[in-house]
Amino acid sequence: MRKLLWISLFVAGAASAADAVAPTPAPQSNDAVINMLKSANLSFDVDWNGIPLGDAIINLIPQGKGCYRYESQTRPVGAVRWLYGSPQEVSEFCVKDGVIRPSRYEYNIDKRPKDEFTLSFDWAAKKVTTVKGGKTTVRDLPDVAYDRFGMQQAIRLWVMSVPDTTKRTEAEFVSVDAKDINHYRFAILGHEKVETSVGTIDAIRIDRIDSKTRSTHSWVAPSRDFQVIKLESVNRGDVELKMLTNK
Repeated sequence: MRKLLWISLFVAGAASAADAVAPTPAPQSNDAVINMLKSANLSFDVDWNGIPLGDAIINLIPQGKGCYRYESQTRPVGAVRWLYGSPQEVSEFCVKDGVIRPSRYEYNIDKRPKDEFTLSFDWAAKKVTTVKGGKTTVRDLPDVAYDRFGMQQAIRLWVMSVPDTTKRTEAEFVSVDAKDINHYRFAILGHEKVETSVGTIDAIRIDRIDSKTRSTHSWVAPSRDFQVIKLESVNRGDVELKMLTNK
């Protein structure tokens, strides 16, 4: 039940090792990446198995000198809020050598403090420090990695760099969580029309494809700077959690 409150749906569920490693997206120029990472204010209706849970607000806020704050706030309604609280995720990152470099990540939830944790990234030392439940751990970092929330922006940049999004294209991303550093594989599956409360929007579909039992389907809209307009968390073929733009 806890995961239904996560906004970082790209990596919902346990990861499986990919049988064949997909390519990692190539770095772009700093200027090109900064030009693509425009500020955004997104709003979604959130459903769990067809039951409305409330809404979610996601903001991408430039901080100057190629740095950004990417934040989400889920606002559950009724018993869900009373039982599970209102989670918040924050990813702070900068663009360096054409790649998103996370500096700090926070996950907070008022009703479940034992689930809260922070990540601090030291790219000079290639270390990430995790603080959870009063315990601090330090792990080695690979050359390129993202926190689970900020990885959404890395995937968005990848889609924007693909010359033909009508053809299937795959890529791999590395995500750092409280305990694990996982490899995830995603595939661009072409264009689809998405029906929303604000009209029909042409979007590019992206699926997570590294697990046989769990997947994430997401749709980004070229007309909206390739921001996400729809997300689905899928477990054994059933859509459990759904987010759909409402503005």
